Amino acid sequence: MRLFIIGLTMALTTSAPLVATAQGSGAPVSTQPLASGEVLLEVNALGLVTTRADRATLTFNITGAGESEAAARADAQRNIAEVRALLRAQGVAEADIRVQPVSAYADASLAEANVMTYDVSENMAMPVATPSATANAQAEIVIRNVDRVPAIQTALSERGIYTLGGGAYALNDDSVPRRQARVQALQKARADAEAYAASLNMRVARIVRVTERLGLDLLGLAATESQLVTQLFMSGMARSGAAEVPTVVAVGVDFALVAR
Repeated sequence: MRLFIIGLTMALTTSAPLVATAQGSGAPVSTQPLASGEVLLEVNALGLVTTRADRATLTFNITGAGESEAAARADAQRNIAEVRALLRAQGVAEADIRVQPVSAYADASLAEANVMTYDVSENMAMPVATPSATANAQAEIVIRNVDRVPAIQTALSERGIYTLGGGAYALNDDSVPRRQARVQALQKARADAEAYAASLNMRVARIVRVTERLGLDLLGLAATESQLVTQLFMSGMARSGAAEVPTVVAVGVDFALVAR
């Protein structure tokens, strides 16, 4: 259950900013008083819409090796230039290729191996020059055509470069799926309210308040929306690297119920 709460919180906070309200500061909320005979019902609901991503971000390391830190750094720079050319040939814009400065360091254990490693050929023992320093630079690329991601990953893997985490997918504008998720959540909240009212031999008279604050009862949402929460996070794990982006909206709706 704790995993559900953590995951749900992350999904909500990584979506577009929630609607700002005066109550966001945590101050007490004042609502229209209930009329005589009305009963307050508070319902929370989730809306989830999955949309094809507009872009993907891949992160990976480019390395180099040499007999000294300078040689390792130079090797890494050569590899960076070759990877840049490879990515441009794959349709990645130069502006979407970002490479951090190269870091190089000596490896004492490899330096010792230079003295102790030999290559025996034609009955002659010859010392083998093994790298005693390595270099590394982290690269991040943005792919505007997500259909190209598998081909780019394959091209990188052929050079022994593997992306970290399978890639991060995002939308350029999530306003449409967010509206759709909000409508879905409100419809579910209304359906739940109708069900509660029927079980009490009452009916829904009006909506008292609607909120999209993050301060909703996440434990309650995990319990009442367990199927959707499970679908969201388990499918997300199964589709690691899939070019789909979930948009989640959590709403709280307060209803006034009256007797039938």
